Amino acid sequence: MTGRAPVSGRGWRLVTDRPWWMFLALLIAVGCGDDDDDRGRFGDLTALRVYRDTLNPIADAVSAIEIDVQQRAVGSSDVATAANLSAVYTDVRPLLLETLVDFDRLTPPDQLLDLHGQIRRLIVLRLDAYRLVMEGYADGDSTVYEAAELKLRMANDLIPEINLGLCEVDVALGDLDDCRLLALRQPIRIAPDPLTGGLSAPDRDIRTGAVAS
Repeated sequence: MTGRAPVSGRGWRLVTDRPWWMFLALLIAVGCGDDDDDRGRFGDLTALRVYRDTLNPIADAVSAIEIDVQQRAVGSSDVATAANLSAVYTDVRPLLLETLVDFDRLTPPDQLLDLHGQIRRLIVLRLDAYRLVMEGYADGDSTVYEAAELKLRMANDLIPEINLGLCEVDVALGDLDDCRLLALRQPIRIAPDPLTGGLSAPDRDIRTGAVAS
């Protein structure tokens, strides 16, 4: 892959010693009993290793793009103006599209079709949200921002279950100390800009219309 947002080190790892999904993944693995050396609950372990190793840089890129958006466009109150978001989304949306192309080249093990589909849905939801903000800002149409916020929240809501699935894979592979996860951040609230008839962030919440005191 080329043109990716920078990722430090080997990627996004656990930021706590053992989050809840790691404990749950361990319990599930224990409950599965003994399997053949080359097969487990996810099928052939060699194929599983290839899939996970190929997925790692894609997951890293998805996380890096999201963190780049947060750092460049989102304030401390998790509110961003449409102008700031549109500018950043214009930069990063092509990178996320490239990431989706790379992701679609992957063939998951049959046992991971649901997890694979969730990851793809997350990427597509963010791409759709980015497009809505960019088009809404260009057209001066702030009515689309609520739909963009919803798509961003829906993408975020997928992350805990995705991370649980990724940890289960790592448990099966014996990679307990290198559990590569998707970054989870607070959902973004989009504030219309003065030129489009709204107030700049953090003065107004687009979903409620409430003006901050």
